[in-house]
Amino acid sequence: MRSRQQHILNTVVEEYIKIGDAVSSRLLYENFDFGISPALIRSELHDLMDQGYLEQPHTSGGRIPTDKGLRFFVDALIVEPSRTIERETRYADSFLEGSIWNSLDAAVKFFSDRLETLSVGYEPEGAIICKRGLRFLLRRVETEDRAETIKVVDDFEKLDERLADFVRRFREEDLPQVFIGSESPLTTSTQLSFIAEHYRLPSDEELMMVVIGPKRMNYRRNLAVMKTVKNKLQERRSRR
Repeated sequence: MRSRQQHILNTVVEEYIKIGDAVSSRLLYENFDFGISPALIRSELHDLMDQGYLEQPHTSGGRIPTDKGLRFFVDALIVEPSRTIERETRYADSFLEGSIWNSLDAAVKFFSDRLETLSVGYEPEGAIICKRGLRFLLRRVETEDRAETIKVVDDFEKLDERLADFVRRFREEDLPQVFIGSESPLTTSTQLSFIAEHYRLPSDEELMMVVIGPKRMNYRRNLAVMKTVKNKLQERRSRR
């Protein structure tokens, strides 16, 4: 893919995540400087559709990313250095203050409240699982299909056994991992995505943290926060 197409695709994904609606060529031309005419922007959007990265829900409307387009965007985020901002650092410092990491429930609640996701924590040693934030997930899943809503609830109820199996199959160095839509080994709803990260606490205990949200979740922020927390924990352990 050419660099200009990458720029346009990433912009479409970011705008879709932000506004929750199809992104038009007019919006792109008026708000971003790609150095090309509206006609060339439309041509690039057509090419990205032909390659399977974008789709057009309505004939006369804008484009939204496909799962393939989201995957391209997310893969780049995983390998790029975290652009830590003050808020993320503040979150990470808060996670490590006091006794937050002495309680699995408190740690999971912290992630859930800050990222507004369904968050799940798993302690492999004791096979302990804690879940928080189903309300965030149900509010944000964008479907009017009752069967899809039932799938989301069913996924929540079956998370314990699926998560235990997932933890057995993935090593620490494989993480973070992001699963989008039908890729997910934890959920059957194609409307969901999740991010999994492994943490080694100052006490040497291990913790797997999973955040589950709609496919339109804020991947950039969520990955950055989870990476920053991991880096802060590693720094603290190295100073012992």
